[in-house]
Formats: sequence, C-alpha cells, structure tokens
Amino acid sequence: MSIIIKGMEMPKHCWQCVLKGEIDECLLIDQSCMAVWGEEKRLPNCPLVELPPHGRLIDADALIARIRRAKELQPELSDLYENEATEMLLWVGTEPTVIEAEEVSE
Repeated sequence: MSIIIKGMEMPKHCWQCVLKGEIDECLLIDQSCMAVWGEEKRLPNCPLVELPPHGRLIDADALIARIRRAKELQPELSDLYENEATEMLLWVGTEPTVIEAEEVSE
C-alpha cells in the first residue's frame, strides 16, 4: 500500500529530501545516497512519485463495476439508459490514470 504526504514538495535530489537519514541514507529503501553525492538527481530506484495536478480522485474500477452491476440487475432498462450506461463505461475507461491501481490487502 502507498501513502501520500499532502503538501510535501517532490525533492529535486536526495540531499533536500526529508526522508534522508542523518547518515545520508534513504530511509525508504535503506540505501546510501552517496551514489548521487553532489548531483541534482535522486537515486534511480527512488520510490517517490510526484502526483500531477488533478481533481477529485475516485476508484474508477469500482464505478465501472457498479455501472455493470446495475445493467445486469435491471435488464428491463430502456434503450436510452442502456446507451447512457455504455457511454459512461467508455468515458470512465478512457480517462487518464493519476495513480495506478494496487492490490488491496485485507
């Protein structure tokens, strides 16, 4: 599972990262930052990912499943609703992904 730290700026390099320990080691991947000493870049395997500007984020997969379930449970729906539901599925399925899906652990 991932976390989002609201308000945190993406560090341009390891030396300005708040997740760098006192001995110049990345606290996230337990690796020395010395490989990029003096360079304005992060370690190649840095796990930080910057979110692009976005609106409200929802679980699109859950919305698609809900629309499909509604279509299955109400087969007597009018042709108009059937067309709207199909169009909604198309719209939701083609929107850009802001955060990739992850497996849900229970």
